Amino acid sequence: MMKPISKIAKYAVYISLVFSVIACKEEIKKPLTHGERPSKIREYNVSNFAGGADITYEVPDEWVAYVVAEYEIKPGVKREARSSKYKDNITVEGFPSAGQYTVSLFTVGRDEQRSEPLIIQVNPLKPPVSEVFETLKIIPDFGGANVSGENVFESNLVFDLITLNEDNEWQVIEQLYTSSKNIKFSARGFNTDLRKFGVYVRDRWLNYSDTLFGEFSPYFEAQIDMSNFYETNLPGDQHEMHQVGAARRMSWLFDGRTGNQTQGYYSPLNSGVPQHFTIFLQGTYHLSRIKLWQHIAATATYNSANPRKFRVWGSMDPNPDGSFDESWYVLGEFENIKPSGTPSGNATPEDLDVARAGEEYVFDLDIQPCRYIRFETLETWGLTQHVYITEMAFWGSKIE
Repeated sequence: MMKPISKIAKYAVYISLVFSVIACKEEIKKPLTHGERPSKIREYNVSNFAGGADITYEVPDEWVAYVVAEYEIKPGVKREARSSKYKDNITVEGFPSAGQYTVSLFTVGRDEQRSEPLIIQVNPLKPPVSEVFETLKIIPDFGGANVSGENVFESNLVFDLITLNEDNEWQVIEQLYTSSKNIKFSARGFNTDLRKFGVYVRDRWLNYSDTLFGEFSPYFEAQIDMSNFYETNLPGDQHEMHQVGAARRMSWLFDGRTGNQTQGYYSPLNSGVPQHFTIFLQGTYHLSRIKLWQHIAATATYNSANPRKFRVWGSMDPNPDGSFDESWYVLGEFENIKPSGTPSGNATPEDLDVARAGEEYVFDLDIQPCRYIRFETLETWGLTQHVYITEMAFWGSKIE
């Protein structure tokens, strides 16, 4: 004879059934959409630009999650662009030349169903690599070659400067990654023997321009020997040194001790900025570049009294009254750029590495020769009224 089920057992069976129903309901997943395939785009407009095109459109269905464009920039090289439903445009780019290209546009639902493709044609204009290449020039420089050009669209590009190595193979000797409008850079370290150089441009889609070649003899360049430096103090020069531990000397600018922060040029506190001093080169030179070493310290690098903006003047025979008259001419005006791009102070490890190595500033090739240099500090990083520089060096070719 079967025993009646107790009340506790009844409750246990009931609870078990409830949880089973809940579990079954959880297994039934609702579709992300109502299951319909989204409609394809019907209304669109194409706006072509250098190397690409912008496509504007109207999204046909409210449940479209995004739009996809598929295209080939070269035979077999496929690319894809996506745009969310909150935008009404999509950009296709990276085309290697001007011409007509096919683009397939899809709308995609929240369940990843794609619409039928809308096949359209775009006609991108000549890409930046080609536009820039047509402006490039390569000419002799001190110890190497100089490249100049114009990046009209300010596109992100890479410039490779090449020459033949000892095995008669082309080798990249200098690279410039930039989006700057004005292109200008050099490779150095070569003698005056006749040599062939080349330069080409590439973009992030690995589109390459042709190569521009030049064959010439680099100009002779050497570091100017300043070991016999003696002061040339003209009226108005800031030649008095700040008393820090021991009296500073201007000659310490040329003692070769780039890492010694206790020896260098250090003007007195509150002596004023702008300020300048004069250097006699002990010969006539066509200058190519100048190199400066900052005062290195945790809170001083790209900060405090390190020069941020400065001007370099040249003269063959300066007026003894120290005035900025016609006997002086500007060789170059420069700004010290902090590699990390952060505000003054708190130098990053990268900033410190660059500062310790010294920073070069290149003069234009067509500057006048000079026997005297006037270094004028226009502004310091910390907007101080005094200046310090650890070391200084010049390069160029001696005329007499």
